[in-house]
Amino acid sequence: MSKIIVASLCIAVTLLFGFQKIRSNHELKERMRRGRIPAAIEDARAKNQKEINLPAPIPLYASVKTLDEALANYSTIIAEPLLQYSEINPDSKEIQTWYKLNVLEFLSDPKNAKCTNCSFAQQVPTQLQPVEANEIILVRSLGTVVSDGVKVTTSDWTFPDFKPKQKYLLFLSIDPRTRIGSIELGPVGVSTIESDGEIRTVSQSSNHLNTELKSRYGKIDSEPGELHRMRELGLKSVDLDYKLSKRTDQYGNQFRYRAKVKDVHDAQLGRWAWNVFLLKAR
Repeated sequence: MSKIIVASLCIAVTLLFGFQKIRSNHELKERMRRGRIPAAIEDARAKNQKEINLPAPIPLYASVKTLDEALANYSTIIAEPLLQYSEINPDSKEIQTWYKLNVLEFLSDPKNAKCTNCSFAQQVPTQLQPVEANEIILVRSLGTVVSDGVKVTTSDWTFPDFKPKQKYLLFLSIDPRTRIGSIELGPVGVSTIESDGEIRTVSQSSNHLNTELKSRYGKIDSEPGELHRMRELGLKSVDLDYKLSKRTDQYGNQFRYRAKVKDVHDAQLGRWAWNVFLLKAR
């Protein structure tokens, strides 16, 4: 009789753990279906929490070995953020932030730097439209939103959020038709330009591109009177059908690319616009 009781207890325990495992697996699948952020919001509400912080998903970034490789494969620009808008992506259920940046200067724009995976361009929020000729749009998987009364922030300590009015030196893949860019190199392809012209990395991780930029070009100095918006100069467009130039002046400055430019009346504004790489004084 005792053997029957023990056997019955063993079966009951096995069934109990089996049901609990099934229930646990079902709950896990349901959380995955709802998405990480919605599930976290639901948990926060159950605990009466008004604010939560989560790590941002870390994407896989491309890599380059040298600065010359980056210049040959990515558009290099100086820009500063104007506007941003955060939302929960309906597909990934993750927070994403869209940025509109004012392009202060195109340093290089090689033909093979065109973005081939910017199919998300049609989803740009209306809050950031229209995108002008001197502006670009970037998107990152981090940010802050308020949903169901809970403030949710996702952040990436290796690649901090963009700061308004901060100048950045960026290596990007850009769709020239939609002005949508992709930060394929991640934090390695982003540096800040400080008020004294110093080029600094955006994270505490080592950045070989930043080191090579500083070694080759030193500081990026521009007096306030030297910076102008395109429209202030009557400039409407820069031809993307640029030509590679091997011209070097007597000081060693490299005139690497040239392109035609048009004014607001679609007339050619001067013969060429040059992209010049200045030699660092020694």
